[in-house]
Amino acid sequence: MEDLCNFDDIKKELEKYLMENIATKDITKLLIKAVINLISIENTHWQLVAGRLLTMDLYKQAMRNRNIPIENIYSNQNFSQHFQQYIQQKKYYQNFMEYYSPEDIQKAGSYLKKEYDFAYGYTTALMIKKRYLLNPNNDIQELPQEMYMAIALFLAIPESPETRLETAFAIYDACATQKISLPTPTLMNARTNFHQLSSCFKLNVDDDLRSIYHNIENMAQISKFGGGI
Repeated sequence: MEDLCNFDDIKKELEKYLMENIATKDITKLLIKAVINLISIENTHWQLVAGRLLTMDLYKQAMRNRNIPIENIYSNQNFSQHFQQYIQQKKYYQNFMEYYSPEDIQKAGSYLKKEYDFAYGYTTALMIKKRYLLNPNNDIQELPQEMYMAIALFLAIPESPETRLETAFAIYDACATQKISLPTPTLMNARTNFHQLSSCFKLNVDDDLRSIYHNIENMAQISKFGGGI
Protein backbone atom coordinates (compact mmCIF):
# COMPACT_ATOMS: atom_id res chain seq x y z
CA MET A 1 0.00 0.00 0.00
CA GLU A 2 2.89 2.40 0.77
CA ASP A 3 4.07 2.03 -2.83
CA LEU A 4 0.63 3.06 -4.11
CA CYS A 5 -0.23 5.82 -1.62
CA ASN A 6 2.21 8.47 -0.41
CA PHE A 7 1.37 9.04 3.21
CA ASP A 8 3.07 12.43 3.17
CA ASP A 9 0.07 13.46 1.06
CA ILE A 10 -2.22 12.62 3.99
CA LYS A 11 -0.16 14.82 6.30
CA LYS A 12 -0.34 17.77 3.91
CA GLU A 13 -4.09 17.35 3.44
CA LEU A 14 -4.73 16.89 7.18
CA GLU A 15 -2.81 20.06 8.07
CA LYS A 16 -5.50 22.06 6.27
CA TYR A 17 -8.07 21.09 8.91
CA LEU A 18 -6.13 20.84 12.19
CA MET A 19 -6.70 23.43 14.93
CA GLU A 20 -5.81 23.95 18.57
CA ASN A 21 -7.39 21.77 21.27
CA ILE A 22 -9.07 19.43 18.80
CA ALA A 23 -10.51 16.22 20.26
CA THR A 24 -8.98 12.87 19.30
CA LYS A 25 -12.27 11.61 17.84
CA ASP A 26 -12.40 14.69 15.62
CA ILE A 27 -8.85 14.06 14.42
CA THR A 28 -9.98 10.63 13.22
CA LYS A 29 -12.89 12.17 11.31
CA LEU A 30 -10.60 14.78 9.74
CA LEU A 31 -8.08 12.09 8.85
CA ILE A 32 -10.77 10.15 7.00
CA LYS A 33 -11.89 13.36 5.28
CA ALA A 34 -8.31 14.10 4.23
CA VAL A 35 -7.91 10.66 2.69
CA ILE A 36 -11.26 10.90 0.89
CA ASN A 37 -10.06 14.15 -0.70
CA LEU A 38 -7.09 12.25 -2.13
CA ILE A 39 -9.23 9.68 -3.96
CA SER A 40 -8.99 10.20 -7.70
CA ILE A 41 -9.41 8.36 -10.98
CA GLU A 42 -5.62 8.16 -11.16
CA ASN A 43 -5.31 6.62 -7.69
CA THR A 44 -8.35 4.80 -6.34
CA HIS A 45 -6.27 2.98 -3.71
CA TRP A 46 -7.03 5.78 -1.28
CA GLN A 47 -10.54 4.25 -1.12
CA LEU A 48 -9.03 1.29 0.71
CA VAL A 49 -7.06 3.53 3.09
CA ALA A 50 -10.21 5.52 3.93
CA GLY A 51 -12.16 2.29 4.43
CA ARG A 52 -9.57 0.99 6.88
CA LEU A 53 -9.58 4.24 8.83
CA LEU A 54 -13.38 4.13 9.06
CA THR A 55 -13.20 0.53 10.26
CA MET A 56 -10.62 1.42 12.91
CA ASP A 57 -12.94 4.20 14.10
CA LEU A 58 -15.74 1.62 14.41
CA TYR A 59 -13.42 -0.59 16.45
CA LYS A 60 -12.59 2.27 18.83
CA GLN A 61 -16.24 3.10 19.40
CA ALA A 62 -17.16 -0.56 19.95
CA MET A 63 -14.19 -0.95 22.29
CA ARG A 64 -15.48 1.87 24.50
CA ASN A 65 -19.14 0.86 24.35
CA ARG A 66 -18.52 -2.84 24.98
CA ASN A 67 -15.48 -2.46 27.25
CA ILE A 68 -13.29 -4.80 25.22
CA PRO A 69 -9.62 -4.42 24.18
CA ILE A 70 -9.17 -3.30 20.59
CA GLU A 71 -6.45 -5.87 19.90
CA ASN A 72 -8.96 -8.60 20.77
CA ILE A 73 -11.96 -6.99 19.09
CA TYR A 74 -13.03 -10.25 17.41
CA SER A 75 -12.85 -13.18 19.80
CA ASN A 76 -15.12 -16.11 20.54
CA GLN A 77 -15.88 -14.75 24.01
CA ASN A 78 -16.68 -11.22 22.80
CA PHE A 79 -18.85 -12.52 19.96
CA SER A 80 -20.72 -14.90 22.26
CA GLN A 81 -21.44 -12.11 24.75
CA HIS A 82 -22.55 -9.76 21.98
CA PHE A 83 -24.72 -12.48 20.40
CA GLN A 84 -26.50 -13.36 23.64
CA GLN A 85 -26.97 -9.70 24.55
CA TYR A 86 -28.56 -8.90 21.19
CA ILE A 87 -30.94 -11.85 21.56
CA GLN A 88 -31.94 -10.62 25.03
CA GLN A 89 -32.49 -7.12 23.63
CA LYS A 90 -34.61 -8.61 20.82
CA LYS A 91 -32.32 -7.21 18.16
CA TYR A 92 -31.40 -10.74 17.05
CA TYR A 93 -33.77 -13.60 16.25
CA GLN A 94 -35.32 -14.83 19.50
CA ASN A 95 -35.16 -18.52 18.56
CA PHE A 96 -31.50 -18.64 17.50
CA MET A 97 -30.53 -20.88 20.41
CA GLU A 98 -33.06 -23.51 19.40
CA TYR A 99 -30.79 -24.23 16.45
CA TYR A 100 -27.32 -23.51 17.84
CA SER A 101 -25.66 -24.50 21.09
CA PRO A 102 -23.50 -22.09 23.12
CA GLU A 103 -20.51 -24.09 21.87
CA ASP A 104 -21.60 -23.45 18.27
CA ILE A 105 -21.68 -19.70 18.93
CA GLN A 106 -18.21 -19.91 20.48
CA LYS A 107 -16.96 -21.70 17.36
CA ALA A 108 -18.59 -19.04 15.20
CA GLY A 109 -16.77 -16.36 17.17
CA SER A 110 -13.47 -18.16 16.67
CA TYR A 111 -14.12 -18.27 12.92
CA LEU A 112 -14.48 -14.48 12.51
CA LYS A 113 -11.81 -13.07 10.21
CA LYS A 114 -10.70 -9.55 11.02
CA GLU A 115 -8.71 -9.27 7.79
CA TYR A 116 -11.94 -9.21 5.80
CA ASP A 117 -12.74 -5.79 7.30
CA PHE A 118 -9.58 -4.30 5.83
CA ALA A 119 -10.46 -5.35 2.29
CA TYR A 120 -13.45 -2.99 2.18
CA GLY A 121 -13.13 0.34 0.42
CA TYR A 122 -14.58 3.47 1.97
CA THR A 123 -17.87 3.27 0.06
CA THR A 124 -18.47 -0.32 1.18
CA ALA A 125 -17.42 0.31 4.78
CA LEU A 126 -19.62 3.41 5.03
CA MET A 127 -22.63 1.60 3.56
CA ILE A 128 -22.21 -1.26 6.05
CA LYS A 129 -22.00 1.23 8.92
CA LYS A 130 -24.89 3.45 7.85
CA ARG A 131 -27.35 0.91 6.44
CA TYR A 132 -26.75 -2.60 7.69
CA LEU A 133 -25.15 -2.71 11.15
CA LEU A 134 -27.72 -3.06 13.95
CA ASN A 135 -26.58 -0.10 16.02
CA PRO A 136 -29.67 1.97 16.94
CA ASN A 137 -29.01 5.64 17.79
CA ASN A 138 -25.45 5.21 16.47
CA ASP A 139 -24.48 3.27 19.61
CA ILE A 140 -21.74 1.18 18.00
CA GLN A 141 -21.97 -2.40 19.28
CA GLU A 142 -22.25 -4.73 16.28
CA LEU A 143 -19.22 -4.87 13.98
CA PRO A 144 -19.08 -5.89 10.30
CA GLN A 145 -17.81 -9.46 10.74
CA GLU A 146 -20.27 -10.06 13.57
CA MET A 147 -23.04 -8.87 11.26
CA TYR A 148 -21.98 -11.23 8.47
CA MET A 149 -21.65 -14.18 10.84
CA ALA A 150 -25.07 -13.57 12.42
CA ILE A 151 -26.62 -13.35 8.94
CA ALA A 152 -24.90 -16.59 7.94
CA LEU A 153 -26.09 -18.38 11.09
CA PHE A 154 -29.64 -17.25 10.34
CA LEU A 155 -29.56 -18.31 6.68
CA ALA A 156 -28.15 -21.74 7.60
CA ILE A 157 -31.00 -22.58 10.00
CA PRO A 158 -32.89 -24.77 7.44
CA GLU A 159 -29.83 -27.03 7.05
CA SER A 160 -29.55 -30.30 8.94
CA PRO A 161 -27.99 -30.03 12.42
CA GLU A 162 -24.98 -32.05 11.26
CA THR A 163 -24.00 -29.56 8.56
CA ARG A 164 -25.65 -26.35 9.79
CA LEU A 165 -22.56 -24.70 11.30
CA GLU A 166 -20.32 -25.73 8.41
CA THR A 167 -22.85 -24.26 5.97
CA ALA A 168 -23.00 -21.05 8.02
CA PHE A 169 -19.23 -20.68 7.77
CA ALA A 170 -19.37 -21.16 4.00
CA ILE A 171 -22.10 -18.51 3.72
CA TYR A 172 -20.08 -16.20 5.96
CA ASP A 173 -16.94 -16.50 3.83
CA ALA A 174 -18.85 -15.91 0.60
CA CYS A 175 -20.68 -12.84 1.92
CA ALA A 176 -17.91 -11.26 3.97
CA THR A 177 -15.47 -11.45 1.06
CA GLN A 178 -18.06 -9.92 -1.29
CA LYS A 179 -18.05 -12.99 -3.54
CA ILE A 180 -21.82 -12.86 -3.40
CA SER A 181 -23.93 -9.77 -2.86
CA LEU A 182 -26.98 -10.18 -0.67
CA PRO A 183 -30.04 -7.99 -1.32
CA THR A 184 -30.69 -5.10 1.04
CA PRO A 185 -33.62 -6.74 2.92
CA THR A 186 -31.48 -9.82 3.63
CA LEU A 187 -28.61 -7.73 4.99
CA MET A 188 -31.04 -5.70 7.07
CA ASN A 189 -33.39 -8.40 8.34
CA ALA A 190 -31.59 -11.76 8.37
CA ARG A 191 -30.59 -12.32 12.02
CA THR A 192 -33.52 -10.21 13.29
CA ASN A 193 -37.12 -11.04 14.17
CA PHE A 194 -38.30 -9.51 10.88
CA HIS A 195 -37.97 -12.22 8.26
CA GLN A 196 -38.57 -10.32 5.04
CA LEU A 197 -35.47 -11.23 3.03
CA SER A 198 -36.61 -10.54 -0.54
CA SER A 199 -36.14 -7.36 -2.56
CA CYS A 200 -39.03 -7.35 -5.00
CA PHE A 201 -42.74 -8.08 -4.65
CA LYS A 202 -45.56 -8.14 -7.18
CA LEU A 203 -49.06 -7.47 -5.88
CA ASN A 204 -52.34 -8.01 -7.69
CA VAL A 205 -54.91 -5.32 -6.92
CA ASP A 206 -58.59 -5.92 -7.68
CA ASP A 207 -60.74 -3.05 -8.91
CA ASP A 208 -62.59 -2.45 -5.66
CA LEU A 209 -62.05 -0.19 -2.65
CA ARG A 210 -61.38 -2.96 -0.11
CA SER A 211 -58.65 -4.55 -2.27
CA ILE A 212 -57.03 -1.21 -3.08
CA TYR A 213 -56.70 -0.14 0.55
CA HIS A 214 -55.67 -3.61 1.70
CA ASN A 215 -52.81 -3.58 -0.81
CA ILE A 216 -51.78 -0.06 0.19
CA GLU A 217 -51.26 -1.43 3.71
CA ASN A 218 -49.32 -4.41 2.30
CA MET A 219 -47.11 -2.06 0.28
CA ALA A 220 -46.38 0.03 3.36
CA GLN A 221 -45.39 -3.04 5.40
CA ILE A 222 -43.17 -4.38 2.60
CA SER A 223 -41.47 -1.01 2.13
CA LYS A 224 -40.94 -0.65 5.87
CA PHE A 225 -38.55 -3.60 5.84
CA GLY A 226 -36.67 -2.76 2.64
CA GLY A 227 -38.79 -4.48 0.01
CA GLY A 228 -39.67 -3.02 -3.36
CA ILE A 229 -43.04 -3.16 -5.07
